[in-house]
Parts: sequence; C-alpha cells; structure tokens
Amino acid sequence: MTPLVDDLSGSGTVYRAYVLRRVVQELFRFADESRPCECIAVLVGWRCQHADQRYVKVVDWATGEAECSRVRAEFTERGVSQYTTFLRERYGDGESRPRIVGIFHSHPFGHEPFFSSLDERTFLGTIYSAQGNVFALCDPLSRYFKVFAIAGPWGERGVAALEEVAWVEYEPTGG
Repeated sequence: MTPLVDDLSGSGTVYRAYVLRRVVQELFRFADESRPCECIAVLVGWRCQHADQRYVKVVDWATGEAECSRVRAEFTERGVSQYTTFLRERYGDGESRPRIVGIFHSHPFGHEPFFSSLDERTFLGTIYSAQGNVFALCDPLSRYFKVFAIAGPWGERGVAALEEVAWVEYEPTGG
C-alpha cells in the first residue's frame, strides 16, 4: 500500500491518483466480504489538473448487481442502473458533483494482483475507459491495493494497455 499523506501538494509530487483512506478501507472490506468471488465497483471523484499534470481524486465508490465468480466480475444492466441511481440520489445531477473516474476490481487469490488479459479487454472496452480514468485492483488476502491507468495512446483498433501508476491514500484536511 502506498504511504498515507494528508496534503495533496505537501510532497511537491503530483501522483496519478489520490484515494480517500475511507474508500480504500471500504473497498478492502467489500472485497473481503465477497470472497471467494471477485467483486466490482465504480470509483467516484474528480479528474483534476495541477500545472501540466493530470490526476484523479477518488472520494467515494458505488456498486450494484454483478455477475461474479472466482475468476470474473462484471456489472449486469440492472447493476449499472443501481449504482447510477445511488450516485444521483447521493450527489444530485449538478455539474459540480463527483463523477465516475474509474473502476475497482478484486482478485482474492492471496498474492500480488495483476490485470489478466480478460480484465484488460473488459475494462478497456467499456465506458469506464474514458481518458483520465483509473483502475484499482486489490487482493484482500495479501492486502495489496494497486492503481492502473491507460498506458500511451490508443492503438489502431481502439486497444490500449494498463500500466501501474503511483497513487496516494489520503485523509481530508480541515478547513
């Protein structure tokens, strides 16, 4: 797990993703409760920019009905409707509300997780692969939590790859 910070600009480094500590803890709990099956959720927050560097700030998550097994997790149409309704009820429809900024997925196998070729095809071929989004992957048994982003430009057939990126778990600051 990446070190905890409480100030997004304190280190002088802009990380690719900032994930609220509560969200990391809740996603680990969700993944643990879903075992032995994989699970899936959307990440909610904002796409931001500091100087010329873009990053994502994840402040919440949501899920819905999904088809899950020991090797796969995918939202059903009903599940997409459920998390969409949940987010609309929680945040409204205003322009300033947080948006879906990625997807979360678990691999509860007891070792360092990585995206399989099926995961890459699934996530890179969906609405979640919008420019700037991130993809979080965890293993609740080994306690790994990794963040990935689209690597480089899209290929000829709209295919890209995912690369692991630096991220930070943070606590909100008083203000």
